[in-house]
Amino acid sequence: MTRLPDSQSTEEAVRAFMRGRALAIPPGLEEAIRTEVRRAPSRGNRAHSWLSLAAAVTTLLVGAVFVAIVVRGTAVPPDRGAMPAATEIASSVASGTAAATSSPAIAAATEGVPTKPPVDGSLEPISLRNPSAEVADVLRMCWAGDPATQAKIVGMALIPSAREAPDYVSLTGMEPEIQTDSPAWVIDFRGDVGTRVGSLINPICVVVDGETSLFGTGGRKVEGKVVSTPRPDPDPPTRALPAPLRTESSPLPTDRSPEALTSSGPTPPTELPLEAVVEKAGIQLRIDLDRNPMPAGQPTWATTEVRNTGTRDLHWITDGCETHVGVSAELQGVTWDPGTATDGPLAEHRDWFIESANLTEGSIWFSFAKPAHVGMVRGGCGDIAIGHRLSPGDVKRQRLLWDGSAAPRLGPPPSAP
Repeated sequence: MTRLPDSQSTEEAVRAFMRGRALAIPPGLEEAIRTEVRRAPSRGNRAHSWLSLAAAVTTLLVGAVFVAIVVRGTAVPPDRGAMPAATEIASSVASGTAAATSSPAIAAATEGVPTKPPVDGSLEPISLRNPSAEVADVLRMCWAGDPATQAKIVGMALIPSAREAPDYVSLTGMEPEIQTDSPAWVIDFRGDVGTRVGSLINPICVVVDGETSLFGTGGRKVEGKVVSTPRPDPDPPTRALPAPLRTESSPLPTDRSPEALTSSGPTPPTELPLEAVVEKAGIQLRIDLDRNPMPAGQPTWATTEVRNTGTRDLHWITDGCETHVGVSAELQGVTWDPGTATDGPLAEHRDWFIESANLTEGSIWFSFAKPAHVGMVRGGCGDIAIGHRLSPGDVKRQRLLWDGSAAPRLGPPPSAP
């Protein structure tokens, strides 16, 4: 067994080892090392004592390095004064006084924290609820024609010059597509936006003179896997695009009469049809509404009719619900509000809900059903074929009901034509 050196030589060896790592030893740590060395027994299991000494010295050494890193951001040699700064902070904590908030370490830590740039008030916010024809075309060209994707828009506007795009979004300014003084539509997304070649992460869409450019600032996904890494961040924008308007404001009418205050929605035409008839190849279909307009949230009945106007028997099949004439409608000019822009797991959950509820296109629709099927929380029509026959001149009628709610089970629809 190799003979361990005595206490004095051990202390010198430790000091030499630490000096070899270019670390300063403050007085407190040096005294702790001496104490551990003196505690080592002069006989007995010296190997165990040496291991204990090494563990203690290593613990103290790591603590000194940690303090140096916290104070200066990195461990520095003794001639740069790292440990005096550590000792100074330790003395401040020990005496119960708070460290100064204006210290260089804190200033350096907060120096790189980004701040949100101000919104450019000279740019006009666009409306997603009632977009103009030009805005609708831009949304379509930027793969944002559906409410689910529009919900990921955090900023959108028409800027005076394409060269100014880096002032608003994370572009470098070297992109060939923006080397023009023509006006440009710019859309800033947060989240994944699907395209023909996969999903772009946090993309930026720029439309100049009818030409679309998509920049995936966070990379690209194909089949859920990131196949390209995010590019380096350019200089942060100095201005922000205005957030799109997702709901329209409804100011109070100047007429304060009870009639004006209780008026809701647009006034429907005075005369709306109550029936619809179509005939082809000896088959006549007819729909009669009990009333039109049909108030949202209130039940409305309809009568359907199949008439054989031909000279031969009419045969057809239905599924298990045995509905002969389907009656449904889609509201024109309004869509579901996709909600506020968000990202992360919340955005993924919302996208899943919108897709599972068949609301990807944002359409508001409703349908009539047999009275026994209205209000069913869960259910469906049997996937079977039931045959029906109608002789020439005969008629088959059904009464169907709309409960006043938008499908599927989403409550009353908004007012619309």
